[in-house]
Amino acid sequence: MEKSRISALLVEDNPADVRLIQELLREMEAEPILEMETASSLAEAGCSLARRRADLIFLDLGLPDGLGLDTVRSITEMAPQAALVVLTGLDDEALAMESLREGAQDYMVKGRFTSQELIRASRYALERRKVKRKLEYDALWLEALLKLSRMSRRDIGEILHFVLKTARRLTRSQTSFLGSVDSEQGRLDIQRWSRSEWSVTGAGLPVDLNEEELRRAVLASKEQEPVIVGETRGGAAYGPGSAEEGAPMRQILFAPLQDDAPSRGVLGVMGGEEPYSLTDKAHMALLMEGLRTLLRERNQRQELVAARDAAEAANRAKSAFLANMSHEFRTPLNAILGFTNLALDGELDANQRRYLNLVLEAGGNFLRLQEDLLDISRIEAGKLTLRSELFDVGKVVQSCMEMFRAVVKNNQVRLTASVHPEASKRLFGDEGRLRQILINLVGNAVKFTAHGEIELSVEPAPNKNDPGRCRLLFKVRDTGCGVPASDSRRIFDSFTQLDDACSRGHSGAGLGLAISKRLVEMLDGEIWVESEPGRGSTFQFTAAFKPWTGRELQESETAEPPEIEPLRILLVDDDRINEQVTRRILERLGHEVVSAGSGSDALDILRGASFDLAIMDIRMPGLDGFETTRRIRSGLEPGVTPSLPVVALTAYRMSDDAPSYEAAGMDGFLCKPLDISKLKQVLAGIADRVRGEAIQN
Repeated sequence: MEKSRISALLVEDNPADVRLIQELLREMEAEPILEMETASSLAEAGCSLARRRADLIFLDLGLPDGLGLDTVRSITEMAPQAALVVLTGLDDEALAMESLREGAQDYMVKGRFTSQELIRASRYALERRKVKRKLEYDALWLEALLKLSRMSRRDIGEILHFVLKTARRLTRSQTSFLGSVDSEQGRLDIQRWSRSEWSVTGAGLPVDLNEEELRRAVLASKEQEPVIVGETRGGAAYGPGSAEEGAPMRQILFAPLQDDAPSRGVLGVMGGEEPYSLTDKAHMALLMEGLRTLLRERNQRQELVAARDAAEAANRAKSAFLANMSHEFRTPLNAILGFTNLALDGELDANQRRYLNLVLEAGGNFLRLQEDLLDISRIEAGKLTLRSELFDVGKVVQSCMEMFRAVVKNNQVRLTASVHPEASKRLFGDEGRLRQILINLVGNAVKFTAHGEIELSVEPAPNKNDPGRCRLLFKVRDTGCGVPASDSRRIFDSFTQLDDACSRGHSGAGLGLAISKRLVEMLDGEIWVESEPGRGSTFQFTAAFKPWTGRELQESETAEPPEIEPLRILLVDDDRINEQVTRRILERLGHEVVSAGSGSDALDILRGASFDLAIMDIRMPGLDGFETTRRIRSGLEPGVTPSLPVVALTAYRMSDDAPSYEAAGMDGFLCKPLDISKLKQVLAGIADRVRGEAIQN
């Protein structure tokens, strides 16, 4: 077995001291073998260290070109990896301490030590230096791994450059590279390599491996274990830029990156200052594990981002689909409900009136289903917003209960409502969404209660340390079939219905409670149910509103619109049936109506006649409602009044689209099926505007 060797350098300008120290160290040559060079000055020491690496340096502090601590600093800069023992005639404790602080492992005064003491000091210096270097490199590895773990959001090129630089630095190598070992072709391909402080991408670094070395590299990549290939030679580590340009690398240390066959990624270093060790292999394995973890996290993050984008795109597509289908359904529904209402205003026998009322009820149910589908879609997309308007809690409760009195009047069910005096007040909030929640809850109670009682009550609730708002507790209690305890949470999920004998007799999409839960959360409240199967349920929710102080404008008070003077209206709609029902409704309200089947026809009619209002369908072939309105507003259409009031007529029930109507220059919008009260409010506003303009003129 080959004995280990220690490369030593004695820096001493006194020949007698040189001979004495060599003699004292002779016993050390047995094990390990001490290979000694001498230098009489710092300059000579520098030349010697340039030729070969030194493991151990003996240094005199009085040299022709150096004195005291300056010599220590100079040597530690030349050979920071070497163990340093100071041999000097200066018996100075302060100087000794400063020398140790500057990097020396020991300080010995000439003439005061024996051969055994010098040998022991030398071995201790080597061991201490070894331990110190290990601690330093372990700290550097930990620092590098920590920094690598924080680079997951950096550019991949920056990450790979850091890995190459770290591997080269911490294995004390000249060159590092990233490549792949092709086990089928028996080839090592270099994609990126680094030397000094720069790196090259896509430039082939010549790494000539013999058959045995390549076999071992392939084996390492397969078994996911670092491996050292090449020969261990004495002297310098050959490599690009060295004195022996183009000579084979002394050693190459491979660490596998990934295990996807047949091509496997590897990180390699070569041209080390000394033979690679088990510690170097362990550090390279840690570095590659850190890189693998980082790349895995990046891939997972990219997959999550891609999944999120796909989900958002699917949600947008779903919302667009539901909006489009809602339009397609609501357009014929407008005709069905409109003509049904018109027919009910005529003379009918009892059966005819009953049949038409059933048609109206079925159409209303279908319309509510459309509303629910749109609401849940908009809630999930985060596009549903709340309005702030002045409303009376008592009136909302009263109107809600009135809706269902006709439904239960023939049943053995009694409807009651109570509002606590402290809760019966005017508040600011979204009255429509509160009404929607109450209708959903009371409607469910009516659906599942065959006899007994349904009670709606309102009382104050704790304010949760928010004195600036009024928090109310709403309860809907029924004596119906009840909800099993195991389903008390599930019933608030979308498209969920109970699978029992009670629920199977009733239709529905399972959206009412899901929408109510989302709306309650938007009102900063909570919703829950207390129920006992066979004995009924109590649905409860809280909601927060802004109290009315009496100073705010009462813009939302709903008074009956005043009598409207007859208006001359241009109705623009390409759907013949919807045009007829809208025309009949407007004429029944006392207005004069002229119809146009397209945007182009509307512009032609406006050039030859004056109107008080244009009601414009949005979706039309050719010129749609938006473009037609823009042309009216442009002032470039001869004979067309640019200030003509224009109200959109659309089957899209999307109040969020109001800004797009305003951008096109429209004065408002109406939804199909037409809400007669909403239509009257819009016409009243236009009538006021017409009267105002007439007075001014």
